Amino acid sequence: MKLVLHIGTEKTGTTLLQDWLYANKTALSAQGVLLSAVMGQTNNRKIVSYFQTSFDDFTRRNNIHSQAEKAAYFEGFEAEVRAEIKAGAAEHHTMVITSEHFHSRLCNRKEIQALAAFLKEQFSEVKVLCYLREQESMRESLYSTGLKVSEGRPLELFHADAGAQSYYYNFLQIATRWSEAFGQENMDLRIYDRARFCEQDIRKDFLAALPETVDQAKLSFERSSANESLSLLQGRMLQVINRNIPFEEHKSRREPGQWVFQRAGRAV
Repeated sequence: MKLVLHIGTEKTGTTLLQDWLYANKTALSAQGVLLSAVMGQTNNRKIVSYFQTSFDDFTRRNNIHSQAEKAAYFEGFEAEVRAEIKAGAAEHHTMVITSEHFHSRLCNRKEIQALAAFLKEQFSEVKVLCYLREQESMRESLYSTGLKVSEGRPLELFHADAGAQSYYYNFLQIATRWSEAFGQENMDLRIYDRARFCEQDIRKDFLAALPETVDQAKLSFERSSANESLSLLQGRMLQVINRNIPFEEHKSRREPGQWVFQRAGRAV
């Protein structure tokens, strides 16, 4: 069985892709494409965290604060993944693993190389698929997402320290580290631009990256957007809210920002 490893980057339609893939999980399976049930759904972030050496929001959310707690949390996980791949290979030609957190969380060579060594043992071929978005546009989209949570700074101060040395935005460095681990011939780097997508649809562009053809007519394409950016007015309203109401306080009342948009006649 072959693997398509979709590593993001962040803010390149990953939520839409992941939701769409899992909404079509049964239909894709019938055509030989396997999605994981043990790595996290719809974002396969659990396997990212398994190979990640640092702690972050995922580990905090799962009460992991030490290597011992991490080992306990992931006890049996690798065996589960191996078993899922082995069983899936009997009826599937391709597996898709997808998480934008491969981009943002697996940043050093040792982490990426450890992941590569593990996956190369499981699959006959591994292709790394990565969409790259112009950095300024990426930053603006990140800011929009931040406003929905707790961001209160103006845009000009958001990631103001990001520069050529920032790994998150340094696509050459990202491509180099992943190609070192998986081989340059196994890298599929694509520009995140609707005009460049197959039929101007990132989902169909994603299907085109699979090693074998999938009959699109047997899949549902009902949902066409996810995690949309805010309008200027919405952004300004959330900026003011986040400055004046602590995140945990308005989160406990309702999803961040939901109440203000409902008052404005638009729920999100």
